[in-house]
Amino acid sequence: MKNVLILAGIVILASLLRFYDIDKLPNGLHWDEQDTGYQAYSLLKTGKDYFGNTLPLFPHSFADFRTPVFIYSSVPIVKFFGLTPFSVRVISAVSGILSVILIFYLARELTPFPSLYQREGSRRGELGLLAALVLALSPWHILYSRQSVECNIMLPYMLLSLITFYKGLKSPRWLVLSALFFGLTTATYSPAKFFAPILFIFLLISHKTLKLKPILLFLTIYLPIIFFSTFGPAGTRFHDLSILTDPQVGSVVDLQRQTSSLSHVSSPTVGLSPSFLDKLTYNKPGVWLSSFLSNYLNTYSTEYLFTKGDQQLRHSPSKDSIGQLYLIEILPLIIGLYFIKSNKLLLFWFLVGPIPSALTRDGGPHAARTFLLLPAFALTIAFGISKLKRFIPIYLSLWLVACGIVLNYFFGIYRLESASPFQWGFNQVVTLASSKSPEYDHIFIDVENDSALMAYLFNLKIDPVFVQTRQPLPVVEPFPDTQAVILDNIYLMRPGVRFWNNLRPSGKNLIIASAKSPLLDKLEPKQTIMYPDFTPAFYVFEK
Repeated sequence: MKNVLILAGIVILASLLRFYDIDKLPNGLHWDEQDTGYQAYSLLKTGKDYFGNTLPLFPHSFADFRTPVFIYSSVPIVKFFGLTPFSVRVISAVSGILSVILIFYLARELTPFPSLYQREGSRRGELGLLAALVLALSPWHILYSRQSVECNIMLPYMLLSLITFYKGLKSPRWLVLSALFFGLTTATYSPAKFFAPILFIFLLISHKTLKLKPILLFLTIYLPIIFFSTFGPAGTRFHDLSILTDPQVGSVVDLQRQTSSLSHVSSPTVGLSPSFLDKLTYNKPGVWLSSFLSNYLNTYSTEYLFTKGDQQLRHSPSKDSIGQLYLIEILPLIIGLYFIKSNKLLLFWFLVGPIPSALTRDGGPHAARTFLLLPAFALTIAFGISKLKRFIPIYLSLWLVACGIVLNYFFGIYRLESASPFQWGFNQVVTLASSKSPEYDHIFIDVENDSALMAYLFNLKIDPVFVQTRQPLPVVEPFPDTQAVILDNIYLMRPGVRFWNNLRPSGKNLIIASAKSPLLDKLEPKQTIMYPDFTPAFYVFEK
């Protein structure tokens, strides 16, 4: 009963940290979040994605084909709350809270911790509570629980897969349920397509539970997913990101071979051919292996985990001063790693977990693609804390102080830092453009290196049928070498840099341009849209 009450307190704390001001922190709603909401809106209104595909396995978006679980889970929320930032993010917050609860039960099921079982019930409960608390206060987990990202919904499915598997070791009927959850996990997020089946196979083999029914159920779910991800259009995203398809690899190899050849001659020679040894040493497999190992090892760098974190502000709770884990957690993590060396599950998790991310071009310290490692970190840190014994109260006191400092930063300064990467102001821009549309011949929206298209569809709640029946959306060239999607008289400029002081559109025009656009200081703005820190985000002027 005591453990239940403490867990309830941890869940309440986790809920507050994930739901408080969720529609305003992170400050804005970036393209992928709006895309999730608009896809759910389209499925709700028409039963089709906004490209017109009926109940697709992988909804077709402008950028790629999305995994289905998060989007389909959002449909009833959008129906109930409407198309709003809150409705888009609520599924992620609920997933985060569920993960906190589920890691408590997973810790109780992990039998490879024999040293904890001297007082079996209480010690297992203590480990579970520590793991739940670590996850509840994790800045990595809090950040992703407050934005609409597919990786966060992956965790509860993966944790349920593991809990039911370990229950299945005692009662085989649970193995069928475990196979179901493992299959569904592969449909939550792209890295899970690789990690979940390998983890499932590893568990079946290592525990000698190769039963036909769970395997068939898993394959029934997984095979269509991996087929469309490998041979269908849903595989284009990985193709675009994979180190194996990086178009720069050939140039890197040529440069390496040329440099090596030049090092052996006294003067440059036209048509110098690389030697056999150079070809053997410098080649595409060598570059791929180097990229993979660099990505893999960077996943466990102290800079990424403890001091700076992911360098993209969408993935990290600070610009460059907070790691994915708390710096103070390095002590229990090291202790935990020492004592869990006989734990096959966690060792496998740590060894194989970085591979999906490491196979992508920017996949080393990438917080979303390595997010599947977070439960393993939380369990190991919790186990390390439990081994501190009489020093646990002192450590927890210092740890809570560190948590308070980081969370104060997150709920304060990060509110301002997150505005630009989360495309703050895009909703004001498209709303203003729509309201002014009757007054002008043309309205140009230029958000420089982004596009306001999804913000336009999402914030104005454009009828999905309008989008479905106009695919591909009309693209025009309002100026030489400049493209824009045109909807009525509103031109949504494609990503790029434009010099508005030199452009001469005909008629009466309203231009809404990013404050980062060059030479805008030479124009007289009618209005300035400010970021929350009171720096200019967009200028509005007539031309």
